[in-house]
Amino acid sequence: MQTATRTLALVAMLFTATRASAQLGQPAPAPDTLVLVESLVFENGASSNFQPMMIQLLDEYYTAGPCEASNNWATCDDLRFGFAINAGRSCHDTADDGPLSWYYTPDEDGGIDVKARVQGIHGERKGTGRTYCDNDNFINHDSALNRVWNRTFPGTTRATLTALTGNPSDPTSRGFWARPHLNFFTLKNLPRSTNGGNDNRVLRSLQNACAMFAGLPVVDDNGTATPTDDVVLGNLPSMPTWVLVERSANSAAHIYGGMIAAAGGTGECQIKQGEWATLEMCDYVFSGVTESTLRAGISAGTANNPSTGAYRCGPSRSTSKSAYSTGGLAAPTLPSMRCHLSGTTQGQCPRSDPPTNLLGVFKCTRQLPFGVSAPPPGSGNDYVIRYCPNGIPNDDILDPSCVALRESQGDIQFVDEQRTLFVITRRNQCDGGSVEIIECPTGQACDTGGVGRCADGTVVCPDGLPVCKPAFGDFPEICNGLDDDCDGKVDNLRTSWRNPLYASYTLPAPEHSGKNCNAQDVCECPGGGTDLKAGHNFEEYLDSWGGAC
Repeated sequence: MQTATRTLALVAMLFTATRASAQLGQPAPAPDTLVLVESLVFENGASSNFQPMMIQLLDEYYTAGPCEASNNWATCDDLRFGFAINAGRSCHDTADDGPLSWYYTPDEDGGIDVKARVQGIHGERKGTGRTYCDNDNFINHDSALNRVWNRTFPGTTRATLTALTGNPSDPTSRGFWARPHLNFFTLKNLPRSTNGGNDNRVLRSLQNACAMFAGLPVVDDNGTATPTDDVVLGNLPSMPTWVLVERSANSAAHIYGGMIAAAGGTGECQIKQGEWATLEMCDYVFSGVTESTLRAGISAGTANNPSTGAYRCGPSRSTSKSAYSTGGLAAPTLPSMRCHLSGTTQGQCPRSDPPTNLLGVFKCTRQLPFGVSAPPPGSGNDYVIRYCPNGIPNDDILDPSCVALRESQGDIQFVDEQRTLFVITRRNQCDGGSVEIIECPTGQACDTGGVGRCADGTVVCPDGLPVCKPAFGDFPEICNGLDDDCDGKVDNLRTSWRNPLYASYTLPAPEHSGKNCNAQDVCECPGGGTDLKAGHNFEEYLDSWGGAC
């Protein structure tokens, strides 16, 4: 019997509009990558490591020129860079930004502008221009993260649903869900207020990193959630935060940096309660914990023998997060920075500090469209992400090079709890080709590529990729003017009944005797019959004809 199935290039109807806007060879939308730097990283020439590292790495992830079909997408950036400095109170571009010098919003060719600005800042001293302030006591990470959220998702307090999520009738409009939004934060100190006090700066910084990661409104300088209407809630994508801790930072800053990473979804912390226990950071910082408790725990964590309440942080220990979870990366030297950010080894990475290739993680991050989230692991729902190394295939042509990327096999890992943002774990599947999000339209009618009754099929996904399974079985020929065995020939009774595949088939007597003309090619059925697509087994099929010829 004919059992062959043919893999179909079927994209779920949910993704039809999104995919319709893509063209052959067009790369996936490059992630927006904001480089947010605490101002003291640059103070008094302290950027002697950070500046050359950024200059070198920016060149690896952007290509000058527009991202367009006219040059076959040859100059599309891998990452769309933007740049901001978390400066002091009097250092800002506009009053709306407050203590944040926002230089460049992530955009195509943004690496050019960021590179030029980083080169210009290097070596500037405290008090020169707007980059730094006359009071370094004011380190306000919470305010900076607030402004990052508002700059990344502008107008959210008044935005329409279309502005947030895109216009379903316009395949080119995907709102804030068009691409991933990633925050890369380099810091040196714990935050503090103008007078050197605490003023809930650690607490609010952690709360804002959590809110950004969850796609929710951040808190303002007074600890109040940013005003917004109900349309925003649940309609913003996740913006995770990765952390690099500057070389001269003390041990407390390293613990705090790990806490920001945990709040931003890219690290994990533990708290000592007799034994060390995993700390669910975002539940913790919204549970009523105080600033003094947080700072005491950070201080206790720096001791050789940490006391109860101490924190310790690092990458997540879960294998399902290993592709993107880094914790607060320590960067004491230029080689170690490159080790972390570009995966450069060359014997320069300490054995205890293996390369992470963080910018490679950014490059391999993808955003699902609005309203789509991956089902929970093990749910049994048909859901697959497909990688095609030759680019976007035509819908009606099978590309055998396309492979399924499965979470269960570690091909992808989801970042956010809503499961809308994922990382492709194999770097070679981010270089060229196309990545398509496919949801199996189980039961949808399809063409198997066969003939006769075997051409009609329905979609199933036995191994993740959609395949077209014949809806009706093939049977040995009877005299009815149709191709019953799906071999492309009509009423070839002798050949059909001698096929070993049908050796077990018989015609039940007396009602069906003779319908195969005793397996001789003597059938005459002028004009053929009409296949009623009846019968899922041979006896039902025979009953449906009743001597048509």
